Amino acid sequence: MSSPTRGHQRISKNLAGVLLQFERSSRLVQVYYAPLDVLIRKIPLRTRQPDLVVISKENAEAAGVSDETPGLPTSLELVIEILSDSDRKQALTG
Repeated sequence: MSSPTRGHQRISKNLAGVLLQFERSSRLVQVYYAPLDVLIRKIPLRTRQPDLVVISKENAEAAGVSDETPGLPTSLELVIEILSDSDRKQALTG
């Protein structure tokens, strides 16, 4: 997969800014951004690295997520993947 474009980075930065502001004001969620694995399936191992993810502190605690955890479980409140024109058709059709 090719590197993100400047437009992709701008969208990601703007969304992250809004989500991080919510994280600070609510103190209910944690916001993460790529690269960070999200576990889709354990066997066989399958992960994804979405652009941005939000997990509630409650779900993070229940899943045993800490600062030392290498990735996140799929029990996320929000997953954001920013698509470019070049990968949209393949991403949407699988």
